[in-house]
Amino acid sequence: MTKLYFKRTLFFVVGLLCAIIMPAQDLPVLPADPAVRTGTLPNGTVYYIVQNKTIKGVADFSLVQKTGTTNIGDSSASDHVTGIARDALSALPRCLSSSAQEFFTSHGATPGKDGFVKVTDNSTQFIFKDVIISSPAVLDSTLLVISDIIDRVSTAEDPFVRKWYAPSDQAVVISGDVDPASVADRLKLL
Repeated sequence: MTKLYFKRTLFFVVGLLCAIIMPAQDLPVLPADPAVRTGTLPNGTVYYIVQNKTIKGVADFSLVQKTGTTNIGDSSASDHVTGIARDALSALPRCLSSSAQEFFTSHGATPGKDGFVKVTDNSTQFIFKDVIISSPAVLDSTLLVISDIIDRVSTAEDPFVRKWYAPSDQAVVISGDVDPASVADRLKLL
């Protein structure tokens, strides 16, 4: 009796999955939103910029890397990934403050529960929310810090870092009271 029940349940689940998956294959691809300016920097890093004037003079900045604690396929390296992410915020060559954390907190950004760096199973995220971009110099400095993080991990001598932190595996996301065309031009200059 148990074998019969198990077989019926298995066939039901397989049938249900086929009914769900088969129609999903024909879903249309959503068109790109013209409000989001996208592009690829010369080093291969992709960027997404959207204007949001909800809060004047404030923007959110993120750098997302495709390297997390489990998607690298080496469970012994998860501590290494977290250490690399934390180290990437210290001693940046073009950071005007003594640290990136100090720079961002002095311009209104508050770290999340994980600080400014969040490492998940499949990504490393540098998140700088509510940065007060009161002057073009603050915006430029923010972009320089992000550029330094990309450069620092992608030019490291550590073979692990060079393999898993290529600029082409990273994306910059900016949302806030910014001019997307102007910010894209500034990113390209860096």
